Amino acid sequence: MTDIQESQAGRFIVKRCVNEATCYNDWFILSSDQNDCLNFDPRLPADNLDCHFCCVSDNCNTGTKPADSSLYNP
Repeated sequence: MTDIQESQAGRFIVKRCVNEATCYNDWFILSSDQNDCLNFDPRLPADNLDCHFCCVSDNCNTGTKPADSSLYNP
């Protein structure tokens, strides 16, 4: 999972391994339908962003945001 939080304080990115329940909740329920998350461009500043991207292929979270084709889809 790649967690991206951005506010006036700056951008914080955390990459971690999670179980399927966390993947389903944090990515699929909380972030997958949020336009700010789906259209996130790491080259542009964002304000009040809180996104979780759960990808499921080898090395899928090496960049800032995983490729859409690698994201978890139950």
